[in-house]
Amino acid sequence: MTNLDWLAKLERDPRNKNYTLDYVVELDSLIAYVPTEFKELLLEAIDELWDQDIYDDLREQAEQINDNLAEYLEQIKEKAKAKMREF
Repeated sequence: MTNLDWLAKLERDPRNKNYTLDYVVELDSLIAYVPTEFKELLLEAIDELWDQDIYDDLREQAEQINDNLAEYLEQIKEKAKAKMREF
């Protein structure tokens, strides 16, 4: 694909209006040509934003929600069993 072909393809892309920079990099190209560097870029970007305290809080909340749902499910099962015994 020539640069002109690529630019034409870019113009047809419906996401084009969302691009805010004057350039676009196709990430699959980075993965193909420099996979290790691409992985390092991703990990660095994640590390800059990562907050272990937030992660831990969310994990705790998720565990509590799962526990509550399991308890609620058991209550529903018991009610269903009681209804079936009535018949």
